[in-house]
Amino acid sequence: MQLVRHDIYGKGKIKKRRFGGFELYVEFEDGIGRWVRRDEIRFLPDDPASEEQEPLGSISHEEQFKARQIVEALRLGIVPHKYVEEFTFGRKREAEQIRNWMSRRDEGSLLIIGEYGAGKTHLLEYIYSIALRDGWAVSLVELDPNESPLHKPKTIYRKIISSFRFGKKKNDFREFLRQIANNSKWHKLKEHAHLGPVIQSIRNNKDTDDYLEWIEGLSEAKYPTVEKHVFDSGVIIEKKVLGYGFMEERTTLGKS
Repeated sequence: MQLVRHDIYGKGKIKKRRFGGFELYVEFEDGIGRWVRRDEIRFLPDDPASEEQEPLGSISHEEQFKARQIVEALRLGIVPHKYVEEFTFGRKREAEQIRNWMSRRDEGSLLIIGEYGAGKTHLLEYIYSIALRDGWAVSLVELDPNESPLHKPKTIYRKIISSFRFGKKKNDFREFLRQIANNSKWHKLKEHAHLGPVIQSIRNNKDTDDYLEWIEGLSEAKYPTVEKHVFDSGVIIEKKVLGYGFMEERTTLGKS
């Protein structure tokens, strides 16, 4: 065991290393083990190991970026979103309740109640993280009396859709619809009043922006419809009604 000295914790023995030796797990004489940075300790002179024998090693850009994200989040007083599970302590009972709730599809809603600063937001972030990892589609929305008040359900709906994520790559709602359209079981939603036409449009490789903006709540237009008029002269007029006075018209010559 390599003996070291820390200016605050005193003497100790190195037990583990991580991040290429940048951090060392030291068991100090007070019986408590702590992760400390290498530059915070000194190797004792009588120990055969020297700093040269313990190369720091190179730290990858990915590790540096991860460390920067964590530091910046903590500096702002929030838990790093990507690493919320690593920063969740003393919540074993709540974590078990959350997992049990997620495993029962007929359990309905889960309400988290607590005083200010009790960790409600942290638990929501925790649920978001484990649900996303376990294959759920998730959305995290903060209700605000000014930006997303309860008396404006469409605004809340837009927030839900814009925050919608699923999969390891955290794909958005449009990618969700595309994957459904390319799935062998897509026909199960074919008769759905709203999703059916959108999925069918994606499968037919048609221009789906109008449908997608409508289903995402981004447009004030009503549900897009297409009217086709054929005249004896051979003129075909197609009108795409976008609602609220917006209309796209296309005229062609030929047979229907």
